[in-house]
Amino acid sequence: MHKAYFDASYNWSNGTATLAYVIYNPKKKAIDKEIFITTTDDSNHAEWIALARLLRKLKELGIKNVIICGDNRNVIDIANGRGKGERNVSKRKIIEEYIPHFKNITFKWVARNENNEADRLSKNKKVKGVKNKIVKDTYITIPKMFDFNFKYREKKKKVIAK
Repeated sequence: MHKAYFDASYNWSNGTATLAYVIYNPKKKAIDKEIFITTTDDSNHAEWIALARLLRKLKELGIKNVIICGDNRNVIDIANGRGKGERNVSKRKIIEEYIPHFKNITFKWVARNENNEADRLSKNKKVKGVKNKIVKDTYITIPKMFDFNFKYREKKKKVIAK
């Protein structure tokens, strides 16, 4: 079974987040690593964006059996359907849109020291041998209905990065 790890590092001073994920094949060899830089409202939102990017990539690669690991307990709990409240339910519904693309998908909380590679990647803007993408459309948002296209469906405001 494939294993994938995601993480985000948030810079409170300028509102930027560095997001990363790593995908391992069943032989524990890294088959894909990516870093994304964007602006966002807070660290939890950054973690959700990282998870969304990871889910998209897994779908794109045609991976059907995967354990997704993250060190943000809140995000993993909501992904597993344990979060309460309207905002959490809407986030879970978006995840449920991806679930049919997988034969077997598990969301697992891991301690930060078990998420070393994704954590290390999320703290560096450039890492040798890793694709580094800048997300050009960045948004400051009022959290309502979470959308994995880096926007909320309601009340969004575009930020122009210089």
